Amino acid sequence: MNKAIPLIFAGTLAFAAATAHSQIVYNTGLDSLGNKLTTAGQDDAHWMVIAEGTGNVTVPSATVTPLAQPFSAKFAIQNGNYNNTPTDAGWIWDTGASGSIPANRAVVFELTFDLTGYDVSGASLAGFWGVDNAGFIQLNGVTFSSLATPQGGDTATFKTFTPFAPTNLNSGLNSLQVTAINAGDTDNPAAVLVGGLEIIGLKEGAHPVPEPSTYGLIGALLLVGLIANRRLRQKTR
Repeated sequence: MNKAIPLIFAGTLAFAAATAHSQIVYNTGLDSLGNKLTTAGQDDAHWMVIAEGTGNVTVPSATVTPLAQPFSAKFAIQNGNYNNTPTDAGWIWDTGASGSIPANRAVVFELTFDLTGYDVSGASLAGFWGVDNAGFIQLNGVTFSSLATPQGGDTATFKTFTPFAPTNLNSGLNSLQVTAINAGDTDNPAAVLVGGLEIIGLKEGAHPVPEPSTYGLIGALLLVGLIANRRLRQKTR
């Protein structure tokens, strides 16, 4: 057997392993290519609205009803009072018309991601978040950060971001949920931003699962190898 095929096949597998750690988690306010959205009302490609209701910004807490049909979060009006420094994350709400939201309205946003085939021991989900006005954030049902504000008062929750790094990741499907609550006595702006998302310390398990695009690349490289092998045999005849 010609040695060209084993060498190419080995190189293909090595490439697949090297590309297994592609982006798994996504900041808010991005399109399907990972670019920051620019227009209020555009669909967030990764975050969904899964429940809505009312809340209390001083605790914070919320009473929400799960939606029968969750829908894509919307790129929010970029209020000039918000911290808009991230270039790879944007503020979102359940409507693009986020400049006039009822007081005490609560919205639950969710990002799901699959870590099947990975070793999550010692891994953490790093990032930061801000909200207008209050809320809490959970990984797999466990609250790891909350931001409260006096009713109609403090603006620190959307001018300064709060970092986080929970470790309760699942080696399978994971859910990152943010419950955001608007304050005030009358309709006013509301939004939430989650940025800097990165899984730190993630290791490949015994059987990492390549993405569909990786399978296609493997097939293409094997085809190139077969063609090269056939040409080599023709030259040596």
